[in-house]
Amino acid sequence: MAGIVRSRPCEGERVSGEHVNDDVDLDELDPRGRARRRVERAANPTRGGRRRRKLLKVTALCAAGVVLAVAATGFYLVHHLFSRVDTVSLARLTHRPTTARPNAEGQTPLDILVLGSQTRDGQHAPHLGNATKNGTDLSDTAFLVHLSADRRWAEIVSIPRDLEVARPECQSRFDPNVTVPGSTRDMFDAAMNYGGPACAVATVEQMTDIRVDHFVELTFDAFKQLTDAVGGVTVCIPPPGIDDPNYSGLVMSAGLHTISGDTALEFVRDRHGLSLGMDTQRIQMQQMFMTSLFDKLTANGTLEDPLTLYRIANAVTSNITVDPALDDISSMTSLAESVGTVDRRYMQYITVPYELDPADANRLIPGTGFNEVWNYLREDEPLPGSPAAAEFGTLPTQDVPTGLAAYAVHAGPVPSPAASPPASPSGAIGTEARNGDDNLCSGLPAVADYGGSP
Repeated sequence: MAGIVRSRPCEGERVSGEHVNDDVDLDELDPRGRARRRVERAANPTRGGRRRRKLLKVTALCAAGVVLAVAATGFYLVHHLFSRVDTVSLARLTHRPTTARPNAEGQTPLDILVLGSQTRDGQHAPHLGNATKNGTDLSDTAFLVHLSADRRWAEIVSIPRDLEVARPECQSRFDPNVTVPGSTRDMFDAAMNYGGPACAVATVEQMTDIRVDHFVELTFDAFKQLTDAVGGVTVCIPPPGIDDPNYSGLVMSAGLHTISGDTALEFVRDRHGLSLGMDTQRIQMQQMFMTSLFDKLTANGTLEDPLTLYRIANAVTSNITVDPALDDISSMTSLAESVGTVDRRYMQYITVPYELDPADANRLIPGTGFNEVWNYLREDEPLPGSPAAAEFGTLPTQDVPTGLAAYAVHAGPVPSPAASPPASPSGAIGTEARNGDDNLCSGLPAVADYGGSP
């Protein structure tokens, strides 16, 4: 049988598994070796596949490492921030109101007590007073935020520090084994000084018969750093301006200003620069400030910017005290989202109805309509006369309590019946109340005699 004759390959022809033309020097043609590697891959295709798979595996491992590093950094930052938050438990409070009833859709309203501490301990700012303020922890600023069950409207009710109300017995903030006796009549801000924020919560619950779901206590430093973190807040100074260099330190011309840091703290603390020098006038200015701060937080994607969010969290978490239920990122985020869903038109700021104490002009007592305001919030109904009541409805006119009908949601000293006839339940809200959509320069108190242009 004839043998098989193999023909020689043509010159320059490549044969799989053999070599290229001996006359061709690949190293000379391609000193970097790319041509030789292509020849080798062609001769051994599985080797190139293994290299690609190895490369993909290394890339995947590197990507996983980056993801883990980012996750670890995020976890560290969150843990670091929230490890600085102080908490006070409400577990020892007794005789608490029942929790709010859910609506037909199963949604539940939310009530948060916000407390502004005037403690000077560890605070850094000018015009904070002398050493006699050390060791105190009065709630000079306090307001109850009521978020409706459907999160379409909110009422922010300021509680004057000088309001005289009953206080239940409380655990001492200095010694948990000591009980501070209750009082039938004491200044509201003393509750926190005696028993910390838990005592302030207990006092509000006894006063309103509303279950407080959460509380937040902020210090001066928290407030300053928050206004810095958001890039300042726009406020309006009534004409001709405020000149209070000796108390709050605020010296500012009339008109719009963007303030932050120490200046913002001077603004919300100022009362001696106002005509009557009263805390209730200061509350009016604070309400205006809060409407502007809310706009800043919800406008232009402020809460969608990770760096701004971190700055806000970094400022706040080191200077606040909350109940344990708020001491985690998901609860804080959920609360912020709940507030952020409310249109500013349906955010109503009022001061709870009060009258001057006949026995002491420097003290206040509950006024006409005081209990009715809490009744409305307890029923999760907008206050009569507010934009939320006009849009979403409130109790029928015939069901409006008599006290509130005469009060007409006018938060402040109520004129005598002889001086002014009772307003209707759907009447306009009074001068010591503000809607979130109001012009910043409207409804502000008069200022004291001005000493000149700053």
